Amino acid sequence: MLRSGSIYLIATVFSQVISIIRLLLIPSMLLPAQLGNWNLLNIVLGYCANSHLGFLHGMNKIYPALKIKHFNSEALALRDSVFSVCLFLGFLAALGAFIFGYLRNPEYLSYASVLAIAIFFQALYTYFFCLLRAENKFQLVAIAVSTTAFVTTASIVTSMYFSTDRLMGAIYGLGIGQILSTMIIYKICSTRPKIIFNVTPLRKAIIEGFPILLVGLLDMFFLTADRWILSFHVESGQLGYYSFSIMICSVMTILSSVLSNLIYTRLVEMNAISGGRESSFLLFDTSLTILSYILIVVVMGIWTFSPFFIKQFMGRYEPSLPSLMVLAVGYLFLSLAGICSSFSIAQDNQIDLMIRQILSIIILLVFGIVIQNFSDNIALFAGGVSFALLIFFILFLDLSVRRTGDSRALVFVKVGRIITPLVIGYAALQISSFMIESSHHWTVMTEVAWLICKFLLGATLVTMAFYRLNREISRTVLLRLWHAKRR
Repeated sequence: MLRSGSIYLIATVFSQVISIIRLLLIPSMLLPAQLGNWNLLNIVLGYCANSHLGFLHGMNKIYPALKIKHFNSEALALRDSVFSVCLFLGFLAALGAFIFGYLRNPEYLSYASVLAIAIFFQALYTYFFCLLRAENKFQLVAIAVSTTAFVTTASIVTSMYFSTDRLMGAIYGLGIGQILSTMIIYKICSTRPKIIFNVTPLRKAIIEGFPILLVGLLDMFFLTADRWILSFHVESGQLGYYSFSIMICSVMTILSSVLSNLIYTRLVEMNAISGGRESSFLLFDTSLTILSYILIVVVMGIWTFSPFFIKQFMGRYEPSLPSLMVLAVGYLFLSLAGICSSFSIAQDNQIDLMIRQILSIIILLVFGIVIQNFSDNIALFAGGVSFALLIFFILFLDLSVRRTGDSRALVFVKVGRIITPLVIGYAALQISSFMIESSHHWTVMTEVAWLICKFLLGATLVTMAFYRLNREISRTVLLRLWHAKRR
């Protein structure tokens, strides 16, 4: 698992470098108002990714357990039946998107056509990705992730470059990229599912998967509710600035998704074995600690470097800086909640998870609507969202910890072990900036060198504080890395 996980992580880092390049190029080629519309279009595409209605989630959970128990015939029946259903539901979702777009405005026919194609091929891509993950073939997943990231970025940017309407070019590029990505992962995956409809495995899959789908839909609504609120209260340019901040912070949620994908199948396998729950919590706790440290360092990087690079290369998005600085903290907690969610689903705690999601959505809506009614300041709005994300993480962490029999005090201890190094890092950046202020007489290289020194100072203090607060797990991880390197 360590070797395949390392390969998957490297491939994902490569794909995220490509994605970051795309994140920087797309805003530079679109106006803020166009960027807001592009962001909303991707939200719609994200909702349509759930066209499988939970069958894929059920396969993800049942398939590894069947394989580890050597129920191979049942596993094959599940695999093929879920493929057939996903193919059918993907077609229905694409047809529905096309009809809705056409009825809304016949002038949107070209937009609706491309979006429908992207939705259908997205359904196929998602199936093969989940199948490879359920079979623990993370080396193949790594190849698919890295190559499709490059192809998708290249198709979107190239299409935008040669289009007079840059937004339309981006949409066409998105459709082309989705088709090519599906072709790539189909070629990589050696499995060729058959089209069959076996009621028994489908019934089991929907029973297991539909609650997980509801969790995913609630999660998606929670993640997009802030932008829906803003879209009704501010102009599209302001929404574009806020969306830009989210695009930068989404790097953290991607890292969380990578780690969740790596451990989820293993958590399911552990729970399928008698006495595996204690081991699964240890895996969860270690993963949460590792991700906490990585994300704190990422937040330090955003605080340190983003003001300089945005002012230098993307000046039109400089108004997004205040909201970006605040949202970075909120997205740290959102990303950590993703690990807690994976652990809770593996433990069959979907109902309790949904209750906490609904409560979090209510808190976010109340904060967002109240703040927007009093002020149009998107930085203040981002502060309210970040506080709601902190509550979201605490609620999810509480569910993960309490299910193992530990006291609620442990939840706040763990939260404190995350916030304390973050505060120390922020203080280090502020003190160093106060002691040596950058000057307009400095060259670009001088300022970059100073920013690197600031970042290294803050990261060093964060590392020391984090190690001291999480000494036991940190030592265990370092020893495992040392032994793995010697092998």
